[in-house]
Amino acid sequence: MGALIVGNRTTNITAYKGADCTVINSTINYTGENIYGHGVYVYGNGTAAGETHYANLTMTDTDVSGNVSSNNESTTDLNGVTIHGNFTSDAKAKVNMDGGTNVTGTTSGANITKTYTVSFEGIGEQEYAPNATFRIPEAPAISGASGFLGWSDGKKVYLPGESYTVTGNVTFKALFETAPEEEPYIPSTPISDGIHEYSLGKMLYIDGKRVKGLYEYEGATYYFNEQGFMQAETWVQLEDGWYYFAEDGKMKTGWLKLGSTWYYLDPDTGRMYDNGLATIGKYTYYFYDWGGMANDWWYEAEDGWYFFGGDGAMKAACWLQWKGAWYYLTETGRMAVNADIGGYYVNADGVWVP
Repeated sequence: MGALIVGNRTTNITAYKGADCTVINSTINYTGENIYGHGVYVYGNGTAAGETHYANLTMTDTDVSGNVSSNNESTTDLNGVTIHGNFTSDAKAKVNMDGGTNVTGTTSGANITKTYTVSFEGIGEQEYAPNATFRIPEAPAISGASGFLGWSDGKKVYLPGESYTVTGNVTFKALFETAPEEEPYIPSTPISDGIHEYSLGKMLYIDGKRVKGLYEYEGATYYFNEQGFMQAETWVQLEDGWYYFAEDGKMKTGWLKLGSTWYYLDPDTGRMYDNGLATIGKYTYYFYDWGGMANDWWYEAEDGWYFFGGDGAMKAACWLQWKGAWYYLTETGRMAVNADIGGYYVNADGVWVP
């Protein structure tokens, strides 16, 4: 198709197209000089058979090479149109562009309205102007689905009630824990493998599916809950004990300090030490049943008393002053009783008697 003229600008232009025109799924290729290189020229208030007409053009899914101009009292609706050139419109013309319309050159005009289409699965779609703001809707009613997580645009998950600013056409997929027919949820927009961050948290996708539970990824171990969200800065109880996952979601091992309390996490498995004695390196420590390390504390075992210092390590082969009294801890760490220690006598309570 060559140039398209809609409306009659002057009586000597023979390429008269009529006052109303609809073009669907076409290619218009014109860069000539007769109408200043316009692929499309829309002129309102044209004359046909002695009558005045206001030109109306509707173009859908059409590719235009050359400039497009809409003038006088014309109305131009562009839906999914690509213009390889400039678009101009004067103050009298009315122009409506949807979000699928793309102009590679410049766009100028005083009366141009652009709209974007926002679709929600199971609810429908609506048109919005650029930068319009609306609230994300509630969960749709989809048979067989349960555990609504939010709305996904393939990049991020949004919760009902959140504010959303329109910047382009977008389709939201309803995200459920259990999708229809109990199939695992796979977004309509493919998501690449790896960790993705949403408004609700982070998820890991492998082979297009969300990972759940304990999982090793790129040399670190993570835990993803039943909904697939990464656990971070929190304890997680598994079948064999407690594990801690740091701010970045990675499982911690070794010594861990939270507040003023020290914990020890198995360097191989990450499981928290708890409820008893443990030798770590050269020293022995005691951990309460809730996992905290004991310090400045006496421990009564079957064979006697043992003391754990301010650093948590069990003291041995040394004198200890405790609440104004002196005690002696043997090489095994057990408190001496009824014994002479180098000329110093400790009684049945372990206290040195001057």
